[in-house]
Amino acid sequence: MSLRNEFLVSREVIVARSIGLLGLLLVVICGVGCATSGPAASSGSTGDRVIRLEDRPLGVIGEIETLRIVDVDVVMPARIDTGATTSSLDARDIKQFERDGERWVRFTLVDPETDKKSELERPIARIVSIKRHGADDQERPVVEMKLQMGSRVYKREFSLTDRSAFTYPLLIGRNVLAGTAVVDVTLQNTLKLEANVE
Repeated sequence: MSLRNEFLVSREVIVARSIGLLGLLLVVICGVGCATSGPAASSGSTGDRVIRLEDRPLGVIGEIETLRIVDVDVVMPARIDTGATTSSLDARDIKQFERDGERWVRFTLVDPETDKKSELERPIARIVSIKRHGADDQERPVVEMKLQMGSRVYKREFSLTDRSAFTYPLLIGRNVLAGTAVVDVTLQNTLKLEANVE
């Protein structure tokens, strides 16, 4: 193959790849842009992955929100992390034990505003292995807790770990977010906690 023909073939491959990437980009843009308006949003097609805000009880929430752990009536700032599978809660003095042949865990929650400590005991739902960058994997007990987000309360699983070195004692992952909210990372504190909600 001559140098000129080789150049033409290479150019055609680059153009074809560029058109393919452009097509993919248009699909992504249309998927995001059409999510809340237009005929596609109301078509009801089960094959489309269209996100409709009316299907999300909390609507759009920010990257940082103030939430309440209902079990102990403690308000905590939370980082909303769509990359995390399971939500995580700051817990101290974590001790696993057995009760009636089942695995339980005893732990302490610290109110970030008042430093008041609350000791809790919960059955362990499961154990998760967390991969950490630059450190050994960590096994954490997972328990169910009630979480208030705005005017709604959800019972969800939380892995327990000491988050005292982190800015936010609460990390909200996909197990809470799925079907409840759309996250806009440019926003903060969009949810208003209503009193006497359970």
